[in-house]
Amino acid sequence: MKTLILLRHAKSSWDYPELSDAERPLNKRGRRDAPKMGKWFKKNCNTPELIITSHSVRTLATISKFGAELGLKGKDYHTEPKLYHATPSGIWDITKSISDEVNSALLVGHNPGFTEFVNQLCPSQAIDNIPTCGIFGVKLHCSTWQEAQEAKAEFMFFQYPKNLPS
Repeated sequence: MKTLILLRHAKSSWDYPELSDAERPLNKRGRRDAPKMGKWFKKNCNTPELIITSHSVRTLATISKFGAELGLKGKDYHTEPKLYHATPSGIWDITKSISDEVNSALLVGHNPGFTEFVNQLCPSQAIDNIPTCGIFGVKLHCSTWQEAQEAKAEFMFFQYPKNLPS
């Protein structure tokens, strides 16, 4: 059994038009929501064995604030530029490349790819949108990441900041 969790980056700022998309920082709400979701995750889930994040400023800031609630440091996650605006097939490629020694992995990335990917994984739990800082978890009934596929996915949870008490 493998566990796959997807965390969309927290709300980013559009206040700096001179920055590229990858360089946009979190806004005030994003800086508030990432630790809030980290606290929820710590209370309800096990810390993943592997964390892979897009290289964008907003994903790195999200996992830094989220991970601080779990006691994680920067050395505890890996940057994967291919996660930056990855399509569902790109997300599958990254997932299937995870070492089989790892049983639980957290990917930190972007929409629309994340929402499209989870809707492929769990069509019975289809969602319109993973909101910023939303998190979606599935169990994959397989012994290797290479065997992972939609037919082997079992919905675990879907949570997001506006769904939690203030």
